[in-house]
Amino acid sequence: MEAEGFLQETPSTEMPAPGEQLRVTLAPANGIPLFEMGKPAEVFLNARSLRAEPVALEFTWQLADTHGKRAASGSGSFLVTPGTGSTQMLSLPTMRATLYTLQVTARCIGGPRLRERLVFAVVPPAPKREQAVRSRLGLNLSGPLTESERSLVPLTGAGWARIPIRWGDIERERGCYTLDPELDATLGALSRAGIRALASLHSDNPLYPAGLAADAAWERFCQEMAGRFTGPTGFRAWEIALPAAPRPEGASEPSNLLAAAAAAIRANDPEATLIVSAQPPGVTGGLADWAGVSGIAACPLTPADPPEVTLFPKAAPVTGRAPRPLYLATLLPQSESALAPRDPLNAAGSLARALLAGIAEERIDALFVDTWINRADSPAPFALALPDLTPTPALLAYRTIAGVFQSPRLKARIKEAFMRGYLFEEAHGIVAALWSPSGEGAIAIKTGAARVTVTDALGAVREYPSREGIALLPIGPLPCYVRLSGGPVRIEPMLAPLQDSIVCRPGETWRTRVHLRNPFRRFQLGALRLVCPPGWRGSLDYPDPGRRARLQAVGVQVTPPAHAAPGAYQLELWIDRGIGAPIRMQIPLTLLTGEKEAPSAMANAVLTAHTHGDRVLFPRVLDACHH
Repeated sequence: MEAEGFLQETPSTEMPAPGEQLRVTLAPANGIPLFEMGKPAEVFLNARSLRAEPVALEFTWQLADTHGKRAASGSGSFLVTPGTGSTQMLSLPTMRATLYTLQVTARCIGGPRLRERLVFAVVPPAPKREQAVRSRLGLNLSGPLTESERSLVPLTGAGWARIPIRWGDIERERGCYTLDPELDATLGALSRAGIRALASLHSDNPLYPAGLAADAAWERFCQEMAGRFTGPTGFRAWEIALPAAPRPEGASEPSNLLAAAAAAIRANDPEATLIVSAQPPGVTGGLADWAGVSGIAACPLTPADPPEVTLFPKAAPVTGRAPRPLYLATLLPQSESALAPRDPLNAAGSLARALLAGIAEERIDALFVDTWINRADSPAPFALALPDLTPTPALLAYRTIAGVFQSPRLKARIKEAFMRGYLFEEAHGIVAALWSPSGEGAIAIKTGAARVTVTDALGAVREYPSREGIALLPIGPLPCYVRLSGGPVRIEPMLAPLQDSIVCRPGETWRTRVHLRNPFRRFQLGALRLVCPPGWRGSLDYPDPGRRARLQAVGVQVTPPAHAAPGAYQLELWIDRGIGAPIRMQIPLTLLTGEKEAPSAMANAVLTAHTHGDRVLFPRVLDACHH
């Protein structure tokens, strides 16, 4: 029996596999994978060894941006002590606001290579408290925040935070109120960041199904909440969330619930702002008579096109000395298809376009995103972070709009052939929000400024030089924000995106057209170049200069080599003006394999004209070549 017991208690003496003797992990130094631009991103490389002796660990790291372009790289080594392990800190550059992927490859002598990856975001510095107070963007929180979430929310740029206060969860025994201990810490963190907290009071409680007793209990509950959370670090506004469905027979009338809540809250704060979140059944009027009462607008959203924001209830004149109602809006997916997994960059673009449509509606005081964290039990199409608080591109898109637009006032809506956008008037000039719903192209901006400053959808800032008073800018499905100054401005589409999908086979010539428009007279656009993958042949055909028109077609011809592997490739059209970096238009291409099909209808659609290899000059430069 003793031998049996001894054998059962002894662990196996079999040595672990080489790959199991060493573990490496990556962790952000500040606990959340988000860093401010200009400050080094400090990431811990943790290593733990199961060997009996110290191990020398060599590692290399690479940093790539959202588009897979390498931003930085490095290498190093350190000694891993047995048992407790060792930690090496990596200090990474953060010169550009975007989403980065850190890939680390580690190896010890005699062991296999271990790879670990960490996704983190770099954002502009956190907005000052006075900037957050002016922000019209908000977040719908599912409840009080954890410690890590309290560090993340101020960096989003939100100016509002809606916190649900459910009567049924707080009063589970009559007269006994149990609050989440994290609520006070959450309100304190929001107040320090200048974020206005909005309490959403939900009136459902199974302890009080109906009758006068329920009305009295509801009033006591509202009075308890208002007395506890009124003050500098409390709630700035109170929302009475009435159920939209018909009330059961005998239940309290919505008007009674509103009156009880208003009396209880204003007994503690006479200047409190009250908000009604649902149209009470059977009530058709009278809400506008309430001082500071308004409604929530549900903003239907489709991925393809930004929605029109409608207010509910509609704005009505407020009589007497009552202040203007506070109108809120929430971005909600229009259908279940919007909840399906999508490319993170496309989701960020959809969110940015919807936010722009919301802030273009001046009647909306706050625009909320629901839900801000993507959880397994409640998928969110516009989540700013994953359950482990890994930022998504949507967070950068949200943060960028919050930083660019402090006090926007809509001047005009832009709707051209392949360009959409808005012109906003800001305190320091005009900001144009522009995008292309049909793909990547280019636009021309006539301005008196020597340079045009452009912020992309993820927050990266770039300057484009102006020549002859005109600057050329790339445009795509993700919105960009152009800060304009220097007097009158003209924005014109120039290089239209491709309308046809590009699919070809090895050794087969593919042809299509790109439409070009020179919107300004006596303006030399520069040179157009086609850049192909190595080993590919490509050329451009431009129409005869004598047959110039306002809109012209440039023929694009590409032949992949016969040995090219099937897959996704990318071509680029460059507009080189001789100053600054060329404007690049990316053209995705899919290479197939197998039997050839009938030739495309576009095969004979190319216009023949004068060419210079893979370099085609625009008309005014082309004239000089003929002479």
